[in-house]
Amino acid sequence: MNDGMWLWLALVDLVILTAFAMLGIWQRRILLGVYVPPAHRGDAEVVAMRRSYVWTVVAVLALVAAAGSVALWLLPEALETVLAGTFSLQFVAAIAVYGRFHHRARALKAQAEWGGPSQPARRVASLTYRRELGQPGLRWYAVHLGVVAVSVVAAALMWDRIPEVFAIHFNVRGEADGWSERTVQGVFGQNLVQLVLIAIFAGTATAIGRMRQQLDPDDPQRSLAKRKQYNRLSAYFLWALSLLVTLFLSLLQGMTLYGWPQRWALGLGLALPLVILIAVGLFLYQLRSKGLESIGDEQAQADRYWRLGGLVYYNPADPALLVEKRVGVGMTVNFARPLSWLLLGAVLAVASGTALIAILTSG
Repeated sequence: MNDGMWLWLALVDLVILTAFAMLGIWQRRILLGVYVPPAHRGDAEVVAMRRSYVWTVVAVLALVAAAGSVALWLLPEALETVLAGTFSLQFVAAIAVYGRFHHRARALKAQAEWGGPSQPARRVASLTYRRELGQPGLRWYAVHLGVVAVSVVAAALMWDRIPEVFAIHFNVRGEADGWSERTVQGVFGQNLVQLVLIAIFAGTATAIGRMRQQLDPDDPQRSLAKRKQYNRLSAYFLWALSLLVTLFLSLLQGMTLYGWPQRWALGLGLALPLVILIAVGLFLYQLRSKGLESIGDEQAQADRYWRLGGLVYYNPADPALLVEKRVGVGMTVNFARPLSWLLLGAVLAVASGTALIAILTSG
């Protein structure tokens, strides 16, 4: 493999590492899926367990990567199989590490006799929140639609210059292994994928502003200000990220249709995850530096409401459909609400439809 491909593989490993490391270090009030009371969040045992978890994930991923490298050296002809097996094994191993440390965190909680979130004497919510939010609205996504429109018009005007058959997929060696014909679905199928992704990003940004806005009863004004700041930053980040993905897909479409150098596609494939990773890192740094990493309803963090390692929210008494994630940023659904399963089905349907479009547009 060339140097660019090794860099791409290293980026994949970095993404896996970042995702699982976040489970242990992002929110101070959550320790590997277990709620930590404010008085104990700086305890030496808590800090040590977080550090041990991250280093264990690093060591396990490095060990599997080393084994995969040896397998590649011994079986260079089985490149795709070895890489798929290595990444799958890394993912499974990281899940196992998280599960082990989650049980250790639960044991520490029982030993230290931690309680759950304190019950406030009153609950406070903002009735004017949505009017005051000031985040980018759906009209901002007209920029994305403009990018798609330019791509569609360009393909229509240059139809005769598009090859009868063109490459749409490349393997890890940089060789074309997927083809499509010059048909309406083959040429414009990627634009439909762009529209689906834009709808998902725009819908997510809209849902952020419609989430339950539970405020701190001891200081509701400060709590409301932090909530607005968090949601604005999240909405702007989603807007910028979706624009980046839309531009990337348009450039990729141009490369496949107009015969631009294949090395450009490899360069873009390497640059996109790197740029996204850097953008996510900067976004998370902004949240942490402004004290916005954990501003959700403290009561919803009680361990009895979170299942499967403390990652899945299930609270029949909570009428909210969308709640903040316990780890990371964004939202998750309340799986005790029947509508959540319909929402999950819709997401799976969109994902399946997008994959079907890719299959139908390939030769």
